[in-house]
Amino acid sequence: MTMAEVASKLVDGFAKAFYIAKKDAKVYYFKAPNFTYGFLMPVSLFLAFSIAGQINSALIVSGLTSLVILFGTTSIEAVAVVLEKQTGHLKDYSLHLFPSSLYFLEKCWQAFSSA
Repeated sequence: MTMAEVASKLVDGFAKAFYIAKKDAKVYYFKAPNFTYGFLMPVSLFLAFSIAGQINSALIVSGLTSLVILFGTTSIEAVAVVLEKQTGHLKDYSLHLFPSSLYFLEKCWQAFSSA
């Protein structure tokens, strides 16, 4: 494989990753709870602490980074889990975590316990 082919595959991979990230941002990250708790709240806290002027801005940024991660991940769960349940994909994700024999046993147990 030549260097040009490797570079072409790399650029194609980055382009595909960009479009997937763009789609995921539209579907998951720009929803109201994630936007509010992951973006607006940390920005407002940064402004509140920086206006007071008593704390070094480097300390504020490091603390707010952890707040963005905390509130962003907890609010994306609320959006993603509900959306995946509505579309029926949450069950598909759980199937990939376990071998098919366990899935079969689960179905047998459900049939046995509901009878």
